[in-house]
Formats: sequence, structure tokens, C-alpha cells
Amino acid sequence: MPTTIGACPRPGTDAALALGMMNVIINEDLYDHDFFEKWTYGFEELRERVQEYPPSKVSEITWVPEDQIIRAARLIANSKPAAMQWGLVVDLFMTPTAMACADVVLPAATYPEKDGLRLGDGLQRGEVINKVTTVGEAKSDAEINLMIGKRLNPEAWSWDNIEDMLSCMIESTGMTFPEMREKAPVYLPFEH
Repeated sequence: MPTTIGACPRPGTDAALALGMMNVIINEDLYDHDFFEKWTYGFEELRERVQEYPPSKVSEITWVPEDQIIRAARLIANSKPAAMQWGLVVDLFMTPTAMACADVVLPAATYPEKDGLRLGDGLQRGEVINKVTTVGEAKSDAEINLMIGKRLNPEAWSWDNIEDMLSCMIESTGMTFPEMREKAPVYLPFEH
């Protein structure tokens, strides 16, 4: 049996796919009974709900072949631990490619919507990028990385905000990000 199955559901149908796979896992008794009895709430309601999503119906909804749904469900149930990969896009605009391929689309910040650092004219001159506005829920790449990093490995991403993270990046200058913002451009020490 292969270790990966590349299920590519029709956009917007991933929840139906998950319910279809749970249908197989529950009906074929492939789940950890002890775990569900001790650590979950509402399992009986879930068992009833997934009966509405047999693999044949889910195949019609998602365009994923029925046998592939069943194989994926069995693979996930028998893998310890199992991991599902999600496609994630960060973009300025909701492009057709993002709509077709991504499970999650995060709105990216444009240049005036983010704080940052810039090294200009070689490594001698440090400058800051000053955020002047916020539009909607757009986030800078640094903000997105910090948010994801804090969830995946909080010890390694210990900063509370972007300002703290940027200050850490320029710690060797003896300045914080707000201090560099006030003094920039800053000419860093250079030896020939």
C-alpha cells in the first residue's frame, strides 16, 4: 500500500471529503475506541452525521474517485500519527489559481501595509519599512510566519509581535526596531 495518496478534491468540498473518510473509518471500526471514549464529546452525533456521507456520494461531491476515498481513509486510520497536507497561498489578490488550488488563502500585505527592515547600499546602511495603513485582514509575510511559527513551535517563536521580532533581528546593532525607525537611515560600523 502506498504511504501517500494525492486526493485533489473539487475546491470547496474538503469538508465533504473529510466526512466521507470518517464514514469509512467509523463504519469499518478503524478508530481508537479508548481515545474517543476518554477524550471526545459528541462522537455518537458524529457517527450519525457521517452516515449521510458514504464514499459513493462524497465521490460525486468532490470528484475524488470512491476507491481513492476509501484507500485514503484506511491509510489515515492505520497510520500513527497521520498527517494531512493543506495547500496554503499568500497573495495580494484572489487569483484564479489560488481559488482553484488552495485550501487556505491568506491576504498578503502590500508595501505600505507592513513594517520591516531593509539593508540598502550593501550591508552598511540599515533602513526601516514603516507601516502606514492596514487594509482588511491583510498580513505581512513576517506576521504570517510569526503566527504560524508560534502555533507550530512557540519556544522558537517567542516574540509577542513583529516589532519584537525585528528588534531581535537587529540586536547586534544595539538598537531596537523602534529606535532604528527614529534614526534611520543608520550607517552600520564597517571595517576595511
